[in-house]
Amino acid sequence: MDSGVNLAEPKILDGNKKLGLAYTTEPENVEFHDLISMPANKDGVFTDEEQTVTYVYGRKNAGNVTVHYVNTAHLRIKNDDILDGSKNSDCRLQQVLLRLQDITLQWWKE
Repeated sequence: MDSGVNLAEPKILDGNKKLGLAYTTEPENVEFHDLISMPANKDGVFTDEEQTVTYVYGRKNAGNVTVHYVNTAHLRIKNDDILDGSKNSDCRLQQVLLRLQDITLQWWKE
């Protein structure tokens, strides 16, 4: 699960006068996400208790991004950074952006 927040608007099935009748739910297509698990109670029977059906999604991986560090003559001044497009790469991107800012500041000081 990405962050425990709703990725789609929750749907409420009205149980008025449906006690003992069957219900069916379907997963949503959520942009940039894959369905990870199908809930056991996706289909069931209306009871006298409130029920919750939860579909769990995970964010899809993205392609990698290669960052080149060059001067105005396009000569490499630092080794490339490769930003992993996997689900948990946000922190890595922030670190590279901070390093880019530092290099830019150094470049203008010269």
